[in-house]
Amino acid sequence: MTTASPNADTSVVDSIVRAYQGGASIRAVALEVGRSYGFVQGALTRAGVTMRRRGPAGSVTPHPVAAVTPPPKVPRERPAVPASPATPQTQSTTQTMTKETTMAKKDDKKKDKKADKKKAKKDKKKK
Repeated sequence: MTTASPNADTSVVDSIVRAYQGGASIRAVALEVGRSYGFVQGALTRAGVTMRRRGPAGSVTPHPVAAVTPPPKVPRERPAVPASPATPQTQSTTQTMTKETTMAKKDDKKKDKKADKKKAKKDKKKK
């Protein structure tokens, strides 16, 4: 019936073509015949068989998008956490507070140096 690769027996190619045209997938035919997917696909192509689209048989018709509605979003309720002054501070909070205080001290020192320089300039001008 058809020409195939030199390694393919005519009866094997005929059975591949019949199975595929009967509705079996290339993978199913490959498993049935004991050959690879590529071999079966090549044999079908060389035999001049029109290949079907990929995917399940029912996927040809598109699904109506308007009929699909997402479920409504329900806001999650979070449990209320009471803020009590007795809550111990974590180490990271303590470290953050220490950094903030250190930065504030550095800023104060910079301001003091600037003020001292201005005062020194004024004193030089007066003399």
